[in-house]
Amino acid sequence: MAQENINVTNDSKKLRTCKEDQGERRRGRFIVIEGLDKSGKSTQSSRLAEWLRIEHGLEVISMCFPDRTTEIGHCIDQYLKSKSDISHKAAHLLYSANRWEKQTNIRQALEDGKMVVCDRYAFSGIAYTHGIFNESLSWCMYPDEGLLAPDLVIFLESDPNRNMATRLESGQKERYEDADKQQKVGEAFRAFYGSPGWHTVATGGQSIEQVHEKIKSLVTPIVVRCEHTKACVSNTGKVVELDLPEGLDESWHFLNFV
Repeated sequence: MAQENINVTNDSKKLRTCKEDQGERRRGRFIVIEGLDKSGKSTQSSRLAEWLRIEHGLEVISMCFPDRTTEIGHCIDQYLKSKSDISHKAAHLLYSANRWEKQTNIRQALEDGKMVVCDRYAFSGIAYTHGIFNESLSWCMYPDEGLLAPDLVIFLESDPNRNMATRLESGQKERYEDADKQQKVGEAFRAFYGSPGWHTVATGGQSIEQVHEKIKSLVTPIVVRCEHTKACVSNTGKVVELDLPEGLDESWHFLNFV
């Protein structure tokens, strides 16, 4: 199994991906939208999925983590709503388990040539536990070793104070929805800045449409129409080719550590 390094942290261990060759077979692309609470992740994930379906005729699977529909997700939901009291380490492992239980679904969708757009992934789990509870990056990363790695991660950089003011207006608040905690999480996310496949989009002073346009410009290079090649499944009967930017190939990539 070939391996390629992705330097994302100055901790004693570094996050990387392992690669499993896929040969000539094409697969879909795995895109993750990351960010702080109330940074616009859900809105932008939804708009991206809609754009891929309508503009490019692609079949898209939309996902989000935590997935609160599963038994593990229900436990996480109770924890976030402060209806259960478990240690932050136990909660961290539940978050990771929630991602693991969906790996078969993600891989099957990609094997079927579908695009997967995901609201949050392992990076959030790592950043929240490292930033808020000061656990080492090594410990935070370890449970997610071996997860499918995204082809593209788009981080929505935002102001935690503005985000939390919006949350207060809605009258809803969960365990980590606090400006000070969110500030620490934002700093923890910086461990991933500069990693291959990682793109940061500043949202300050930008409208929803302006942020959407920036995201489209990042995604467009990996989605190109082509009527005479086999690639991603089209929900309109057309065939769509994936144009592979530098560093992107048909292999399966997995999160791993050095």
